[in-house]
Amino acid sequence: MNIIPVNKLASEIHQAKVFPDVKSLPPETKGLIIMTRKDQTADVVKEAKTRGFKQIWIQQGSESKEALQELEETDINYITGQCILMYYKPHSIHKFHGRLKKLFGRYPK
Repeated sequence: MNIIPVNKLASEIHQAKVFPDVKSLPPETKGLIIMTRKDQTADVVKEAKTRGFKQIWIQQGSESKEALQELEETDINYITGQCILMYYKPHSIHKFHGRLKKLFGRYPK
């Protein structure tokens, strides 16, 4: 999985090109991981809807009522209330918590 950063305040992070907004992402981009302040998340979700994204992960702590309402009105598959660090190349405490979630049937699908 390639991670493509989006940040309107940067043009490059660790030698990776940074895109200023969701609208400018390459067309082959399949999904989003949203890690924003709560007051910014709904706007990112609206951009994602416009672009036709079908997979969105809203990082734990970034979710807002408005963003979740936007998602409920779509067929977008989304995950919220979970930390991406437990699922994307987890290690240490994140790996441990991920295993517990699997054990107790709370691992997101």
